[in-house]
Amino acid sequence: MVEKLQLATIFQNGMVLQRDVVSRIWGYATPGVQVVATLDEQAPVTATTDANGTWEIQLPLQAAGGPHQLVVRAGEATLIITDILFGDVWVLAGQSNMQLWMGRVKARFPDELKTANNPAIRSFKMPQIANFNAEQTDFPSGEWVTATAEYVADISALGYFFAMKLNADEQVPIGLLYTAIGGTPIEAWLADEQIQKLHAQTFDYAQLRQPGYIEEVEATEAARDNQYWAELDAADQGLQANWQLGAADTTAWAPISLTSAWDSPFKDSGVTWLQKTFTMPAELIGTNAEIRLGTLTDGDEVYVNGKKVGETGYMFPPRNYPLGLIEAEMTIVIRLKICYGQGGFTRGKQHVLVNDANEVVYDLDQHGPWQMQRGTGAYPDKLEQTFFQYKPSGLFNGMIAPLQNFALKGFLYYQGESNDAAPDGYGQKLTSLITDWRQRFNQGDLAWINVQLPNFGLTPELDWVKIRAEQMQVLDLPNTALVVTIDVGEYNDLHPTDKQTVGERVALAAEKIAYGRDVQAAGPLATKAQVVGEDVVISFTADTAALKQTADITVQLATDQGTLEAVALIYGQELRIKKPVDTQIYSVSYAWQVNPTATLYDVFNLPAPPFKLGIG
Repeated sequence: MVEKLQLATIFQNGMVLQRDVVSRIWGYATPGVQVVATLDEQAPVTATTDANGTWEIQLPLQAAGGPHQLVVRAGEATLIITDILFGDVWVLAGQSNMQLWMGRVKARFPDELKTANNPAIRSFKMPQIANFNAEQTDFPSGEWVTATAEYVADISALGYFFAMKLNADEQVPIGLLYTAIGGTPIEAWLADEQIQKLHAQTFDYAQLRQPGYIEEVEATEAARDNQYWAELDAADQGLQANWQLGAADTTAWAPISLTSAWDSPFKDSGVTWLQKTFTMPAELIGTNAEIRLGTLTDGDEVYVNGKKVGETGYMFPPRNYPLGLIEAEMTIVIRLKICYGQGGFTRGKQHVLVNDANEVVYDLDQHGPWQMQRGTGAYPDKLEQTFFQYKPSGLFNGMIAPLQNFALKGFLYYQGESNDAAPDGYGQKLTSLITDWRQRFNQGDLAWINVQLPNFGLTPELDWVKIRAEQMQVLDLPNTALVVTIDVGEYNDLHPTDKQTVGERVALAAEKIAYGRDVQAAGPLATKAQVVGEDVVISFTADTAALKQTADITVQLATDQGTLEAVALIYGQELRIKKPVDTQIYSVSYAWQVNPTATLYDVFNLPAPPFKLGIG
């Protein structure tokens, strides 16, 4: 008799298991049969399946290294897992800045994508699953891949640079369990028990658990959206007249620079077209190129000499489209579909052609105005889509719960942007999440490294200042670290591309709290402000390295005369600000803005987190 035999999905060829601890391996087989697992030539480990056919074995601890082979047998059925490494396994969780994959930062790190070759770094990407009725015990799919040129484009960029530094410093294989999903608030990653304790249920909490509700909403919205796009296309006179072919008479169109702010009606919902013909330099004709247009709101189609070279459906991805060979004359047409008003090009971005060496060879902004015309009149906004992956507890149940028995080294978490409209209480939710995940994984106070939100200037009305302050609360928990990034964001991009600096800072924090290395892993942390004589003196934690500045350290003083700006000077391990005469000071703050300029560092080039301190 051949027994049914299956391993949980995460146990596959090329996997990384946690070194130096007992590793639990589980799966499914016929109820009541014996399962025998053998790692290499080591003594077999056995288990008997329960009434549901579930089995679990425990492999004795193994030192870092490999490759190893695991053979699992039940009756006459056999499964063989090869190329297993033992190393350190980290969960990567949060939203888009953790999710952002190497392919999205290709323009900044082209060589990494071409030459990546580190088979000791492995990544397992969980499928996106939101479950509102139960904590899942397995994934329906997923695959372990190596950090080599063939696969690196799909690996988290932050995770890749984190793993590269950690692997180089610790000389052990690194496994990345890649769970992050763009746009998700913290509530999506909290277990349902925590959601109820925090009273964080949404209005549709009960409906989400009703059979067929989600499928009905998704079908209804898909039909509605298809109708919207079809009607928009039908209303677009440019599409009907084939403006995309580049033959439109643009003499009556409005001149515009891609770097200009658009006036209404061009930024209203509907369709706006842009066109320009370029006579290319002789030395570029016949060379390969890519067009880069920054980011646009909302969706676009780009045509060159009548051929579509790329399209994107929403605002955030960079528009980097391959052109092929540059022709002597190139007519570029951009069809921009604006769904929610305020459309246009993101200010401050380059609009260029680059060659295969990632060099800018032609600046599209240096050759006079483009011509712009509306394809539609003012058009109704598209109705918002329901993103069920944003709803409370769904992603915890579908993507975190199945990992609870998997041995780990720790967690990396980068999230908070999607809680910026209502930041109060975020720190309490983050504390609950960390505490609950540690309890569920039942491996002690596993290392937790949180990435604080960077500088960003496009949405000053949203409270990243408050989110950063709430994120500081994680430092009250044992074995946690906070990585400061207010100097590596981009004021005009929600997804800053310098994930190398962030990943390497996260690795430093890991070396400190997870590996016990004597490294400086955090910048100057201000703890107290007081008036001493004629100065306001700011003190820092005892482990702060020597302070340094990159420009004037500008602070804000809240006083009885209103808010005053002042410059702080470094005196040893303190900052001193000359106290304004006859003024009562209530608090002092540094980098307490949505898009601050970081100027205070330590000598290891680690930035100080923003602070606001009452006068003690």
